[in-house]
Amino acid sequence: MAKKLWSVNAISAELDYDRRTVTKRLATVAPDGSVGGHPAWHLDTVLSVLNPRKEAPDVALDGLIEMVTSRVRDWREIYVDSRNTGEPAGAVSVEAMAKSAGVEPEDVLTWLRAGCPYLTEGDWRTGAGFVLRFSWAAEWASLMLTRVTNANDWQAQKALGLGKGAFAA
Repeated sequence: MAKKLWSVNAISAELDYDRRTVTKRLATVAPDGSVGGHPAWHLDTVLSVLNPRKEAPDVALDGLIEMVTSRVRDWREIYVDSRNTGEPAGAVSVEAMAKSAGVEPEDVLTWLRAGCPYLTEGDWRTGAGFVLRFSWAAEWASLMLTRVTNANDWQAQKALGLGKGAFAA
């Protein structure tokens, strides 16, 4: 089967590009032949110059998506455990997490009730005995803040205690 030659108009229609964009990008590429007296190219030549798969932007529009995809990319660095003792790396209490985030312990307990991950379960009323991994709780709170901010849900932000301390705008 012989390769087909494509005109600028046919290329732009097939690949959903503006005709002027196709003309500009192929300006420095020697045509493979002609169709109706106009320059034409084989599709493989065109595809090597044009990228028909329009790539997603490098920066995600949603902070949640960016954080999750960065965790997929960097999972080895995130979860490498360099502890020497029997205690989990980055283990903190509800009170220590609250102090470092600049929120109240009740806010951290609210995070736990809302799904924030933890290492060891404690008392759901007081928070005593809970052991959290600092990075998990900080990332969870950041994810939630991003989500409620993007959704313009100020009531959820307030209910989760995410409008104060390290999470204040």
